[in-house]
Amino acid sequence: MSGGPNSTDSDSTSERRYFRIGTPGAVSSLHYDEYHNFYVQLHGAKIFSLAPPTAWAAVRSFPKNNDRFRQSPSRALPFWSAEDRAAAGIQTVRVDAGQLLYIPPYHWHQTLTLGASGDHTF
Repeated sequence: MSGGPNSTDSDSTSERRYFRIGTPGAVSSLHYDEYHNFYVQLHGAKIFSLAPPTAWAAVRSFPKNNDRFRQSPSRALPFWSAEDRAAAGIQTVRVDAGQLLYIPPYHWHQTLTLGASGDHTF
């Protein structure tokens, strides 16, 4: 049997690990994940724009039946007006090399890479 709570199978959905290398100016899509995210910035820096799950109406994600339903076609959060950002509860944080950022499940987030960077997500 595979995929149980103590599974070490590489396809287990209970544990995800990513290593990303970014180029200056790279922007991720505005999205949410259904799992806990711990971002460890190994090199360089990123700006994270974060919005709570309650920002759903402002973010206007793709419909549930769409392949991209956890993403939003809205313009990048850093370019929203100050009023729209405040109304949606958007917070911005810079994460530098050696720092860790936790993003809870269902919280909207988007990143802007400030320079050549590398981060590890688990």
